[in-house]
Amino acid sequence: VQTPAVSLATFLVYLELKKTEKRHGKNKKMDELRKRKLTVYKLLLFSGLLLCSAMGVSFIEIFMDRQSVNVFGSFPYLHVTIHILEQIGIYNYGIGVAALQYLVISNEPKSCLKYSAGIFPYIYREKNT
Repeated sequence: VQTPAVSLATFLVYLELKKTEKRHGKNKKMDELRKRKLTVYKLLLFSGLLLCSAMGVSFIEIFMDRQSVNVFGSFPYLHVTIHILEQIGIYNYGIGVAALQYLVISNEPKSCLKYSAGIFPYIYREKNT
């Protein structure tokens, strides 16, 4: 049920990313909002690709023989792979939607997308004092 919606959303964010990249071309002087859009769209595209990959692995699992989906006798490696891809994709999607709201739509100048340990995205929002 979710495959068409996730696939469509992933495709649309890909188109928006390409449109935003094309707009500034190779111009070195890119405004801050455009940089933010590119960063957010790339994160959303990554999350969409992870979720589509999870659905792809799920389809493979469905069509495989029950004995083939386990390794070491009883470890369901494909099923675990599906859940890992889903969890990483959902986390990145949630952060991507929050980034879209704060960095692009609201364009909060002091908010930014940062990464913990270089791989876990989060939104940094400076408190108003």
